[in-house]
Amino acid sequence: MRNHLLLFIGLLCLNLNAQSLDDAIRYSQTSLSGSARYNALSGAFGALGGELSSISINPAASSVFLSSELSVTANAFNHEVTSSYFNNENISSFNGVNLSQAGIVMVLKDEGNIKWSKISFGFNYQVNNDFDNNILASGNNSNNNGIDKYFLYHAMNRNLDDISQINGESFREAYVNIGEQPNLGYSAQQALFGYEGYVINPVFSEDPNDPSNPLSPINLVYNYTSNTVPLNNGFYHEYFLSSFGLNRLYTFNISGSFKDKFYFGLNLNSHRFDYTEKIDFYESNYAIESGIKALRFNNYLTSLGEGGSFQIGGIYKFNSKLRLGLVVNSPIYFTINESLSQFLVIDLDDNPNNDELVLDPETEIFFPEHKLNTAGSVRGSFAYIINSKGLVSFDFTRKNYSGIRYRPGGNNYLDTSLNNEIRSKLRSNNTFQVGGEFRINPQISLRAGYLTESSSSKLYDNSISNLSLGIGYTFSYGIIDFSYQNTEYNNLRPIFNEGLVDPVGLSTTRNNYVITYRLKL
Repeated sequence: MRNHLLLFIGLLCLNLNAQSLDDAIRYSQTSLSGSARYNALSGAFGALGGELSSISINPAASSVFLSSELSVTANAFNHEVTSSYFNNENISSFNGVNLSQAGIVMVLKDEGNIKWSKISFGFNYQVNNDFDNNILASGNNSNNNGIDKYFLYHAMNRNLDDISQINGESFREAYVNIGEQPNLGYSAQQALFGYEGYVINPVFSEDPNDPSNPLSPINLVYNYTSNTVPLNNGFYHEYFLSSFGLNRLYTFNISGSFKDKFYFGLNLNSHRFDYTEKIDFYESNYAIESGIKALRFNNYLTSLGEGGSFQIGGIYKFNSKLRLGLVVNSPIYFTINESLSQFLVIDLDDNPNNDELVLDPETEIFFPEHKLNTAGSVRGSFAYIINSKGLVSFDFTRKNYSGIRYRPGGNNYLDTSLNNEIRSKLRSNNTFQVGGEFRINPQISLRAGYLTESSSSKLYDNSISNLSLGIGYTFSYGIIDFSYQNTEYNNLRPIFNEGLVDPVGLSTTRNNYVITYRLKL
């Protein structure tokens, strides 16, 4: 049984399971972002250097610069998402603008030193990923799965008194009190919504000796059943997800040139992300025996993370034309804090006033701080310089997504269950990038690139492909670069992480328009 201690809002407990496989992938992935020239070659800069965004992928890149340089980049983009839910398609879009890159590199030359002729220091800010998106999915669930499956998942094997309002409590008081109990918390709060929202019912025994008999003085009930029945074509669902936020990378760099042939570098990186997600879920198409006409369940999640990583890289110049690059990227060691607010609205059949029942705790859940180690990677690169006319470059990256680990410090779900799920459902993937540049004259350069990234999931295809084009113009005060990118990628997202896990298929097209101003110092 629960006691009634009103402490502070949102203390959670050992059975917290708000984190998911999707979160692990989201914070490990990076998109092709940065300066316009870098984007135009689809990021194939691992063996080239001499570009501020290339510092963030190979720390040796800064000592390739011939002189100090400053650059700033703006990015405009459009997302178009096609969702598929039980053969019903919807299209939604999102437009945005951000500052995607800003950096400076200072080159110190020592012409008298025949070994270390150049030392460089750099700083680069770059957007590693943006989370701005809208997703709309709708359709009839022909599997006859509804939100009752979600609430039953959280209610089963819990005593009725632990997931219901008791002793004159308001819904808000019950929600807060349940969240404060070390053996209840988030999962029991979800069951509270289901029971008080008339979505699930307790199963009572007719045996007078059974504790789950309503007349029993003990009155222990641990089994539940659904109170909803779909019509013949299944529950009707509408799922709208709106998200926004950025994953930012701050790179502090040092690099040196040895005999103008070997370039070595080290990056110390600071990472920051903010992610906000609002999910509006609607369900209807109930049979008359359900006693419910429709419901709406809203969840508003905010996630803030900060962490660090390092990179060690080198570039070897065989001669004036041929270069090789190699980079080892550590995992990112994130510390994450999250909060969640929820409410449930139910339209009841037997309400003569046709008013809605609103279950709104009017409070926020603050999840315990946890840690996430993202996937590490290794990058190899090859570049060929075609005299003063242009270049072609190739990059290959191997990234171990199955090595992602949550480090929550005592939370059994994250320590064992979710990490085991990551090991069993994710794998290493490969990214191949190729880019080329051709100089029409000393002022104008044309560029193009292509990127393909294989799936990191063993269960479905979440591969990525990117085609890029660009142009650069050099004038007396600096350089202006422009690029266009078209990126295609796929994903599957379950409606909920538990119970109602039928997936929404997502096919996304992203168009990026990037402009950079570079100033030689």
